[in-house]
Amino acid sequence: MEVEAVQAAAQEVAANQAAAAEELFTDVNALCEQAAAVLAELVKQGDEADRHKLRTAALKLRLGQLAKERRAREAAEAAAFQARQRELDRLLQEERALQPQVGAPLEDALHSAVLASPVSRTG
Repeated sequence: MEVEAVQAAAQEVAANQAAAAEELFTDVNALCEQAAAVLAELVKQGDEADRHKLRTAALKLRLGQLAKERRAREAAEAAAFQARQRELDRLLQEERALQPQVGAPLEDALHSAVLASPVSRTG
């Protein structure tokens, strides 16, 4: 009977080990599934982050282009304003140069011409 008791004990140990191995295998599978789910979520978030990074980079590039265009427009407007200012200054200098020759400022001549013009007072 001793052999039978040892065999029974061995079978019980083997059954316990098999059950423990099955439980361990189940736990490992569950952990692998969780790890796969976490990895999939990380990949998804990484893809979303990459999309956000790409969109942010594209927006920054566009913002830079718009700023460059704005600076170019402002520079062109400033250049046009300076050109008009120079032309106005030149015309004023020409007028001042003519004033001593004419004897009266151009504005006075214009005012006197306007005041001397006959006004129709019919009524």
